[in-house]
Amino acid sequence: MSHRLSQLLLMSVALLITVLTYWQGLNGEFMFDDDPNIVSNPAVQIDSVNFVALKEVISSGGTGVLGRPLSMISFAVNHAVSGLDARAFKTVNLAIHLCNGLLIFWLARALLHLASHEADWILPVWVATTWLLHPINLTPVLHVVQRMTELSALFTLAGLLLYLRLRIAPPTSVSLKWAGWLGLLSLWLLGFLGKETAVLAPLFAMLIEVFLLRKASEGKTTCAFCIFTWLGLFAVLVAVVVGYLGTGAFSPEAFRYRDFSMAERVMTELRVLWFYVQLILLPMPSEFGLFHDDIAISRGWLAPWTTLVAGVSWLAVLTLLVKYGRQAPLIGFGVAWFLVGHLLESTILALEIVHEHRNYLPAFGLILAVGEAGRRIGMAKLLGLRLIAATLAIAPIAVLLFNTTLRAYAYGDPVRLARIEAAYHPDSSR
Repeated sequence: MSHRLSQLLLMSVALLITVLTYWQGLNGEFMFDDDPNIVSNPAVQIDSVNFVALKEVISSGGTGVLGRPLSMISFAVNHAVSGLDARAFKTVNLAIHLCNGLLIFWLARALLHLASHEADWILPVWVATTWLLHPINLTPVLHVVQRMTELSALFTLAGLLLYLRLRIAPPTSVSLKWAGWLGLLSLWLLGFLGKETAVLAPLFAMLIEVFLLRKASEGKTTCAFCIFTWLGLFAVLVAVVVGYLGTGAFSPEAFRYRDFSMAERVMTELRVLWFYVQLILLPMPSEFGLFHDDIAISRGWLAPWTTLVAGVSWLAVLTLLVKYGRQAPLIGFGVAWFLVGHLLESTILALEIVHEHRNYLPAFGLILAVGEAGRRIGMAKLLGLRLIAATLAIAPIAVLLFNTTLRAYAYGDPVRLARIEAAYHPDSSR
């Protein structure tokens, strides 16, 4: 009970600090993709919520396979309440971010229990606090249109928590079991209606089975593992087919308006994934930005030569993951989570090369892996290692708090943001 109260207190402090950190950034204006989706979209700018208005809103979405209707409805309701007040829109984004931080905390606590069955109450709080305050998660909060990313994450995480509940402590009543599984599918469907990245939710569930639940059941393949393996693969296949036939997003023709081909994008993304790892593990203020169009395209495996190095490095990571991942289940799970989280937006789609918001959920995996590594060091009997582990736990949060506060301050004024972006990215045409 004392540990639960301590967790509640620390998480309350973390949420409060997150609000204070982002407070200055709420003063900023709409930017970039906010214009076509909200500012210049008359369908979203409704004065009252009614069926006819919402029908127009749903059909106004021009992004993704289905137009992301849930996100568009949320923008419309926001406008009906507050008008085109950017601060009100960003405040809603911040509230969703705080909810996601709580879900991250509960998920980390459940995963830790599955991995070690130990009453370590610090790690879930550390993971959630680090995730809440990490500067790589700033654009989903202060770039209004990225509420799409937040909503997708919200329902994905809620679904995973329900999935764990159904797997670990299933209801005894058949009707409640069916209600639980229907609720799970409904949550992930809502996530998909927010943004298509929720299609990866069954694959995240599969990772939990492979690294944690399967280990807990002494290596026996469970029925749920088989179901969610095939369900996840089927969901991705459906997304590919719908995307190709419906919007042409997976077609080589979609690259007509890009200055890179599908093959060049895939090669470039091998380098970009390491760039994301750097942003998450070694966050330097000068490396962050709203735009990253100054990153060179890989025109071949040796142009630049780091493309080949990145490809070989990821192959080595996958090999180690397969061979040793379940010996340190939380670390293996975290790395696999990061990679699965990038399957949709960092592979063959004709999207722009780099955007930080694509790490909103994937970053959780790397943060969890680092936290677990620190926990294992902290379990060492040598006092010196314990002190080092404690220092390494506190120092990153302080650094992240400082960096995110600086970024939020920049986002609070469009001129200030433009000057800082230009200083950090002088080669960016945008």
